[in-house]
Amino acid sequence: MRGSVETLSRFSTPTAVDRDSDLIGIDPAAHTEVVVRLADLFPVLAEALGNNHIWLGDFRDEPIGISNDLYEVVLAFKRLRAAA
Repeated sequence: MRGSVETLSRFSTPTAVDRDSDLIGIDPAAHTEVVVRLADLFPVLAEALGNNHIWLGDFRDEPIGISNDLYEVVLAFKRLRAAA
């Protein structure tokens, strides 16, 4: 679904969310898990990191789920950086 953020909870069907609404667009108390595209989440996180927003540090130890493919790419990148 191009141009929108897809959300998915463990107990509901995917829902398209308009870009003008909140990033996730769901009631967090009603859902235990949300899936978003990295392309939609990354700019928000990069801006928060670049501007040193303190709230980002509150989630430093928060577990997140990523695909196996992304994990393998990040792991390979980390090993290449360590070797340099």
